[in-house]
Parts: sequence; C-alpha cells; structure tokens
Amino acid sequence: MGGLLASEIFRLRKRLMPYVLLGLLLAIVGLLYLLLWLVVQVEAEEGTGASELEAVISLSNVLGDGMDLAYSVAGVMAIIPAATLVSSEYAWGTIRTLLPRSAGRDAFMGAKAIVTIGFTLAVAITGFVGALIASWIVSTMGDFSRDLPSDFAAEAVLAILRTTLAMLPYATFAFMIALLSRSTAAGIGVGLAMYFLDDTITLLLGTAGDTGETLSEFLIDANVSALMAANHVEPPGDHFSAWRGAAVLVFYSAAFLAVSIWRFRTRDVHVN
Repeated sequence: MGGLLASEIFRLRKRLMPYVLLGLLLAIVGLLYLLLWLVVQVEAEEGTGASELEAVISLSNVLGDGMDLAYSVAGVMAIIPAATLVSSEYAWGTIRTLLPRSAGRDAFMGAKAIVTIGFTLAVAITGFVGALIASWIVSTMGDFSRDLPSDFAAEAVLAILRTTLAMLPYATFAFMIALLSRSTAAGIGVGLAMYFLDDTITLLLGTAGDTGETLSEFLIDANVSALMAANHVEPPGDHFSAWRGAAVLVFYSAAFLAVSIWRFRTRDVHVN
C-alpha cells in the first residue's frame, strides 16, 4: 500500500484545492477574531464593562475558545476534500487505470482513508495555528491576558488531536456518501448538511422527553461537544465524559469507512 499512499499524497499536494481551503481557514479564523475584537472595542467605548468576548479571544484561552472557533470553520474544510477523494476518480475516469495497478481494492481504499485522516489532521493544525496567531495579535492590540500554561505544548497537541477526531466523523461520512453516489456534489452537499444540522437535531431530540434525550447523547454533535469541552480549563456546560465522546466518534468514523470499503469491494467499476 506504500506506493498507493505515496501516489495519493503526491496527487493531493499537486492540487490547488487543499491549499485554497487551508488558506481560507486561516483567513476566516483571523477575520472572526478581528470582528470579535471590534465588538469588544465597541462595548468598551460604550462603557458596558468588561466583555465576555474578551476572555474568548484572549491568548490564554486559545486552546479552549480558540479551538472551538476554529472548529466551527475547519469542519467544512475537512469535508470538501474527503468527498472528492474517490468520487473524483470516477469523474476523471482514472479509477479503471488505478485499480489494476494497485495491491487490491482494500489497499486502494486504505490509502484513501489514510489521506482523509491525514488531511483532517492538517486542517486541525492549520486551525490551531490560525487561532494562535490571531489571538496573539488581538490580545496584544487589546492588552488582554496572554498567560499560557506551563504545559501549553502538550495541551496544544491534545487539543489538535481532539479537534481532528471531532471533525473525522463528518469527513468520513462525506467520503462514504460520495463513494455510494459516485458524486462529489452529493458528498459535499450531504456532508455539509449533516455538519450544520446535527446540532439542531440533537437539540430537538433533547426536548422529546427522556428517550429523545438519551438518543441525542449518541449523535455525533453531542459527543463532539463533550470531547471539545476537554480543551477548556473550565469545561462549559454539563457534558458526559470526553473519553466516552471520543469512543463514540471513533465508532462513527470506523463505521462510515467500513461501509465505504464494503461497498467498494462489491461494486462493478465503471465511470459515470
């Protein structure tokens, strides 16, 4: 599978889309920090007292609030390339030439899955870097708290890994939909719909009595919230264990990839 993986990484590196998405992520995160800083300045001029937003954008909270802010944008950037990895092979007609030269369908899909996970990690790292730089700039401009914990490096690694896992179910879901439909548009569209509507569905189920609340705890969004809360020094809200959240997210990601691999094994290969 080494050759297949090297080929996937090479082709991803040569495409413009990944660089555009990562660049947009940096720009949007920076813009969000700037807008929040402007709101803080307006509130200060109006004499309404210290704004809660000041704590959100200060450097001391970059691992918690900063990663939450980055995640709100980064998930989109993880979904789009994940949806294109297999469906584009059908659209370009390269699937017929690649498969005979590979070590089998499982190896082919394994390389695609590894690249999906790897790019999701790259998105999380980029989001963290964007939040760190933007938070440092606005904290310096606004003279906000810039104190960092002594174990910042280790906590930053954990925050990046948690954010990667939080995005992974959505990325693998988009990957699965794109493969099942052989359509990049379907993978991106359905994947983004799930990403943006998941929290709404979770809230609606939470209002449907004890049964609905129990079911909502097994949806992706509830477990993402539990996992991302672990990035905060003082976790917001009342969440269940981050370890339980991580386990559920791993299950979803593995299940979506397993369905993709099973379907690809049984499918006749032809282009659209």
